[in-house]
Amino acid sequence: MCQLEAVLNQLVGVREQLTDEEAITGLMRQLLDTVQPLDVNAAAAELLLPSLPGIYYIEAIFPFVNYEELVDFGDRWGRIRAREIEFKIPRFYPNRAIHHREALARREPIPFYLGKREIISDRVFNHLGCDLVSPTYALKLRARPELIEGVALSYSYRAFDVPLSAYYGVEIIESELRKVLNPILGKQ
Repeated sequence: MCQLEAVLNQLVGVREQLTDEEAITGLMRQLLDTVQPLDVNAAAAELLLPSLPGIYYIEAIFPFVNYEELVDFGDRWGRIRAREIEFKIPRFYPNRAIHHREALARREPIPFYLGKREIISDRVFNHLGCDLVSPTYALKLRARPELIEGVALSYSYRAFDVPLSAYYGVEIIESELRKVLNPILGKQ
């Protein structure tokens, strides 16, 4: 067995621990329990986000309650595989939105976006402040006020005080959280 195979075999246990259902559920609860209102016009410093690697979560309460209106929102936002949209934004996924019909009808928050980054503060600010034509793949919320009018956004995060060389673990955790939360926007 070569040295790389030995190292890969050691990673099996690490991945199992990072994807443990109880740990992922606990992290999801932590994110949901610590949400706070997101002012899209806030300065980066006002959000008090860490300059550490981690996961950030954005949820939305929409001003409408039926699923058809959510799909209409998604059509205006930009759907997955929509070729006519020229700017780089996370796309709307109707197959994920279907999981949130009941919460939408009850005017409860639904998962809007989930992301990971080596520096959380920088990435969340990208989602708020990038221009629509910016080549950065981001929500670009300030550039789309007509779409988020009346939408109450909230956010939370979980920073991990780990070296950047361990960031691949954050990517694994984010992937598992995405399966549970089903955010309506963003890549899988």
